[in-house]
Amino acid sequence: MSLRLRLSLLYSLLALLAVLAVGALSTTLLIGALKRQFLHRLSDQADAVAAGFNHPQAALGARALPSGALVSVVSLSGKTIVATPGLRVTGPLRSGPVTVDGAALWATTRRWVVGGAQLGQIWVALPRSSLDSAILLSWQVLVLGALIAAVLTGLAGWWAGRSLLRGLGDAAEAADRLGAEQAGPLPLPRYRDEVHRLVSAINRLIQGLKAEQAFEKRFLAQVAHELGAPLTALQGYLERAARGGSSRDLLMATKLASELQFAAQDLLQVGRGATEPNLIWHYLSAEQIRERLGRLVEGVQFAGDWKQPVLCDPDRLVQALRNVLANARRAAGPEGQVRACLESREAELVFRITDDGPGLPEDAEQLFAPFVSRSASAGLGLAVARQLIALHGGRIEARNLPVGGAEFCLFLPKPQSEEEEGEPAPD
Repeated sequence: MSLRLRLSLLYSLLALLAVLAVGALSTTLLIGALKRQFLHRLSDQADAVAAGFNHPQAALGARALPSGALVSVVSLSGKTIVATPGLRVTGPLRSGPVTVDGAALWATTRRWVVGGAQLGQIWVALPRSSLDSAILLSWQVLVLGALIAAVLTGLAGWWAGRSLLRGLGDAAEAADRLGAEQAGPLPLPRYRDEVHRLVSAINRLIQGLKAEQAFEKRFLAQVAHELGAPLTALQGYLERAARGGSSRDLLMATKLASELQFAAQDLLQVGRGATEPNLIWHYLSAEQIRERLGRLVEGVQFAGDWKQPVLCDPDRLVQALRNVLANARRAAGPEGQVRACLESREAELVFRITDDGPGLPEDAEQLFAPFVSRSASAGLGLAVARQLIALHGGRIEARNLPVGGAEFCLFLPKPQSEEEEGEPAPD
């Protein structure tokens, strides 16, 4: 069952209930008014008949029986004095709804008094057929009106649902035609309502999925490119070493294996997307970080005070610094210089890495985007370095030096000693 049909049925049901409630109240009030008018007429008839019998001189001939009413005057002894022709009343005369000779009546009584003495009882009745017919007609009109209102409101609801929700129906049909490779935007409805917002949100989701699919395809291609060439070279060095090659072949194979390890870590880091890795914090001397960097990247000149304490995840920090140093080494070339200096400021530590290469492009920020590179690398190192430094609560800044070359500054929060935190230092 479609949404439009359900809305139409619900709208019709609510309209039917509303019409029945209002109609029932109106019909009840109308029937009450008809009954009061009927009883008022009956009372007038009875008063006129009683006046003709109780005060014949003042009534001036009003003893004539009224037309349409049934009258019976009975003495105290039970003898019928006057009665409408053909009327046969048996039993005690009483007021209210009665049935006489198979006819439904509504009767009332008056006393027959002459000279202060009661001579009998006057009984006046009117047929209820007109009142009952009016009551029945009122309920019939109510039921018929409710049915007609339900049909009309159902049609109106169906038409309104079809017109106002046409955009939703078109979007649903377009969504049914979507495939895994055909995720195009859905047509937006004409009115800017909730349906428009829903379709817009779906379109944004589709665009996000398309961007994610494109990223995955590009990521897989970069993975194949990043790992393919080093694996081929590694295989060549190992084959020559197996045939009795020099120790240089084993050394180069070891370096390539190290590069592959870092490439795999970078690819894994980028492939995680928004998922942040858990950091394992250590409080250690920066000299340990420098020793590992010296083994990983050749030809780096270290300066500054590397005996400063650092609060970090050593593996992640080494990975970030190594990526920046490797980027600087590629930019400077085999004969260029790469320097790494550690500076201590009031609230932060600064790892300043400089090279004498060609410098940074005008838009240096693009170097920190994944798969953006000016060299033969996959363009993941700087993107991963920024992410890892951000996880440590720091930041990376890059600029060109006035004398040539580039400078990367990695800022990390400086660990506070217990004296700075207001607690006594241990002995």
